[in-house]
Order: sequence, then C-alpha cells, then structure tokens
Amino acid sequence: MINVGYILGTQEATPLEFWVAVSPGQVLRLDDVVEVQTHRPDDNGIVRFYGIVDFVRTLHEGTQFDTDTFLVKSGSLPVNISYTAHIQVTRIEPEEYSRLRVNEVQL
Repeated sequence: MINVGYILGTQEATPLEFWVAVSPGQVLRLDDVVEVQTHRPDDNGIVRFYGIVDFVRTLHEGTQFDTDTFLVKSGSLPVNISYTAHIQVTRIEPEEYSRLRVNEVQL
C-alpha cells in the first residue's frame, strides 16, 4: 500500500468525509479508493475507514486575489501549491453496533 498523504488538520474530518493533503510526487484522482487507519479514541484497537475520492483541488497558498495569479506567473509573488482531495467514506471496519442510553434533559 502506498502512503499518498495525510488527513488535513485545517478541514473538519468526520466518520463520513474528510480531506487529504496529497504528498509531493503523489497523485489522487477521482474515484480512487483510499484507506485510513487510526486508533480508536479509547485505544482499544484500530479502525479502518475506506472511501472514494469525489473531489480534487489545487490552489496557490499565499494569494488573496484572483489577479495575484499574474504576480505568481511573473515570479514577483512567492506561493506554495496546495493539492488536496476530498474523500467520501463508504465503509468502516470493524462494524460495531452498540446499544447505548442517553439521558433526557428537562428544559
């Protein structure tokens, strides 16, 4: 398995979707399948999230206006290129079903 990037800490990550910062030299394309492994919050095992790339984007970090593109092209405005992909989760393993009780709050 190839490590293509890291979960973006600047975007919200949920059990249903998350963003990946794609590492330099790596590629993620639409419909690619991605696996993420993480520890359970209670440190009682590993959880695997599987998903499909449904959106890919690149942008100049360090620009503020659309016309800054011309300054980047001329070399007068330094920027970094951000390459990210959105993952729509399709499966979580292990599948766990719990019966939990939540107490009612009186208003």
